Amino acid sequence: TTIHIPEDYSTIQGGIDASSDGDTVLVSAGTYVENIHYNGKNIVVQGEDRETTIIYGTGTSACVEISSVNDTTTVLDGFTITNGWSNNAGGGIHCTASSPTLSNLIVRNNSTNGEGGGVFISHAPLVKLENVVIDSNTADNGGGIAIWGNSTVRISDSNISSNSANGEGGGINSNNISGDTGNNLIITNTTISNNSATSYGGGITIISSTVNITQSEISNNTTTTSEGAGLYINDESTVTISNSTISNNEVLADNNTGGGIASYGYVTLENVDVINNIASNGSGV
Repeated sequence: TTIHIPEDYSTIQGGIDASSDGDTVLVSAGTYVENIHYNGKNIVVQGEDRETTIIYGTGTSACVEISSVNDTTTVLDGFTITNGWSNNAGGGIHCTASSPTLSNLIVRNNSTNGEGGGVFISHAPLVKLENVVIDSNTADNGGGIAIWGNSTVRISDSNISSNSANGEGGGINSNNISGDTGNNLIITNTTISNNSATSYGGGITIISSTVNITQSEISNNTTTTSEGAGLYINDESTVTISNSTISNNEVLADNNTGGGIASYGYVTLENVDVINNIASNGSGV
């Protein structure tokens, strides 16, 4: 069944509430001032065009919440997600224990006092982000994206830029709480640029995670008080980077290291250009 918004229901949430597993909620161009929740349903929520179909959050919680939806055919596609706010995690999109495809989205100008200003992912079997722009979001950690709790995340053909963190991971923060076995993060054909963090990892912070990055660019990221302007990798992580560029990242603090990469874990670089990065010690790696 296809439910049309606003023809059948005036709000996206009204269409979701009326839907059943396997349905599509088809949303015409317009600005929808609301926060939506999938309510555990395996559905497709499809916007007409990401530039003109806007979910403008109320500023009281995440714009989009997806929880306990483990079917990989669950989809959010074709929206701008903006003005979301959360007190603890996920200003734009909050995804827990679910396996959706998040595609053709702009996630912009969302914030949280905790983890994941743009997107928060936790205990997710598989989340796919495809052709997504995540920019100008803010958080304590993970300005663009925060990934926690044994999650598997695949990011492809995307742009993560101009996000900021008061702590770690301006662009992406992949981390784990005690007792979790670690995240699995795969990044392909993606640009991570112009992000900033006060602490570790202006571009990406990788803690207790296995990460594979290929055909991607990590550039022009900064950290102001610590190390790893491009990437920070702790001693419990394994990272492989191939056919990529890490350039023009800068640690702004004195007597710190790793303009391009600060690593205490296992890192393999294959055909990677590490150029024009700046730090007082170890400007490249």
